[in-house]
Amino acid sequence: MTKGRKIVYVNGFDVRNLHDPEFGISERKNPERAVMRACLYIPEGEIWIDEAVKDETKFLLEVMDFEDRYLRADMDFREFREVLTKEFSNPESFDLKKATRRSYEKKGVFVREVDGGIVRRTLDPYFVLGGHHLIYLYIPEGEIWLDAKMPKEVLKYTLIHECVELALMHRKIDYNTAHDYATAAEKEARRRDGLYIGGDEDAQKMKAAKNTIIEKLLLEKEG
Repeated sequence: MTKGRKIVYVNGFDVRNLHDPEFGISERKNPERAVMRACLYIPEGEIWIDEAVKDETKFLLEVMDFEDRYLRADMDFREFREVLTKEFSNPESFDLKKATRRSYEKKGVFVREVDGGIVRRTLDPYFVLGGHHLIYLYIPEGEIWLDAKMPKEVLKYTLIHECVELALMHRKIDYNTAHDYATAAEKEARRRDGLYIGGDEDAQKMKAAKNTIIEKLLLEKEG
């Protein structure tokens, strides 16, 4: 349970660069749960919450407590996610217009920046950073959603990730594989912008390029 744990508000952008590119918005060490991310870099007894969602602390802790009560080691995570969503969501109260902060087109895809807090409280407690319609069924077809509560630098790399993942899944690549390639593209883009990625042996800035290697390959396929 979360009671008694130390809450640490962190710069999520820095954590993703230096420790874990998969860091979400609230994490803790989970060494014994195969269905959860281990996050072994987080000290025992601490819960790390992205400072961008500090105002959602109470809600995020409630979600963690629910995980502790009902997520069994032998439970299918998709099954648990359905149970969690039923417990915390209220889709009837969701208003897309009110949740939308801005929208635009990027590489032929409609991008909508939404208030992630509203999405988490009404549609999906596990909406983190962004997503697209092939994974999140509540997102309209052809759209990518980004969490507008995140800083601009986070949105930039999240959008690269989602565009690559969506393009690969459109080519019938399974989600896990597409996600891995999208993460690689996101990390390459960070390096090209001169950001150090934890574990890199050479932190020198890479030559600037318009697209990552994977994005170039996708464009060549389209051509």
